[in-house]
This record gives sequence, C-alpha cells and structure tokens, in this order.
Amino acid sequence: MKKLTHIFEELLVLEAQGGDRKAFSLLVERLHPVLCNRATWYLKDPQASQDVVQESWKTIYLKIGTLREPEKFTSWALKIVSRKCLNRLKAEKRYREFRESYAYPADSDAESGIPQAQLADLHKAIKRLSRVQQEALRLFYTEAYSLSEISYLLDVSEGTVKSRIFNARKKLRKILNQQT
Repeated sequence: MKKLTHIFEELLVLEAQGGDRKAFSLLVERLHPVLCNRATWYLKDPQASQDVVQESWKTIYLKIGTLREPEKFTSWALKIVSRKCLNRLKAEKRYREFRESYAYPADSDAESGIPQAQLADLHKAIKRLSRVQQEALRLFYTEAYSLSEISYLLDVSEGTVKSRIFNARKKLRKILNQQT
C-alpha cells in the first residue's frame, strides 16, 4: 500500500503535468533539499550544486509532461540532477585537460608544420579566450567532435556551439593580428 506522502506527490505531479503552477511549486518546495543534497554529494561545491539544481528544475519543468509514471517523479528528478552533475564534472575535467594540453607548446612542430614561434603565439592567444570558447575549439578541432556531438556534451544548442566556435576564431584572429 502506498504511503499518503507518495499519493500526495503523485497527485501534485499529475496537477503539474496539467499546467498547475502551484502544484509544481509545491513539488519544488518538497524536493529541492533532496536534489541539493544529491548535487552536493557529486560536486562537493555548494554554489555549483545550487546552479545544477536550478538548471535541473528548468529541465524538470519543461519535461514534466513527458513523465509517464508520476509515481517515479522523485527518482526521475534525481536522475536528471545526477546526469547534470556528471556532465558538469566531465566538462570541468575536459577543461582541466584542455588547459594542461595548451600550457606549453609542443617540443616538435613536425606534425602540424607550424613554426614553433607561431605555435607558441597561438597557445597564448587561445589562453586569452573564455573557457567556453576554448572548450568548443578543443572539442571541434582537437578531438574532432561534430557540432551535434558537442551540443550534446555541453548541453547547449548546435547554434550556441557554432556561435562559440565562430566568436572564438574571430577573437583569435584579432589577438594574433595584434601580436604581429
């Protein structure tokens, strides 16, 4: 037999699926601390956890209508938070690896054919880009991901990925032209 709290939560989910904002805000009120605890467990950073939970609530709000089993709302919401935390950790790891890979120019330019001095200038210029621009460039050029794959990895639209790459190249040209 279901507990009364589970039945109440199920009813709130059904109401929220029907567009009842008050029901959704009651779900947020009830579940927010649980989601924050899950995010903090993964990220070990209260501020980053709050950011991820906020993003998760946005996703939950937009996708609650697709939930077919309202009784599984809590586990569904926790899964969304967990996935977003893991994506964030992967992105941070990729950024650290990217930063380390561009920390020093390669000893040899034989593979690229670019003179060592130009390669060093390029590395310096890349370091001046924003983190998201560096990440987009690395995924696209170094790791040869497609735009749709980058979109999925970074949890942004393809248009955003294109924009980041375009703006990064534009800024790189400007920086490199100033250096010459």
